[in-house]
Amino acid sequence: MIECKGEHLEDKRNEQEKRDIGGFWEARGGGRALFLWAVKKDDRGRDVRQQIEAKM
Repeated sequence: MIECKGEHLEDKRNEQEKRDIGGFWEARGGGRALFLWAVKKDDRGRDVRQQIEAKM
């Protein structure tokens, strides 16, 4: 699952809760589920495509 929204649609109040739920979902997936909170540019300078490739 990829969570990706434009900055104008982000709800800062629920952001951490959504990340936590996604991480929990991935952890419980037995290696069959991946979760990525994709952003336009991450802290490593990677765009969304690069973030997806790194996650896979």
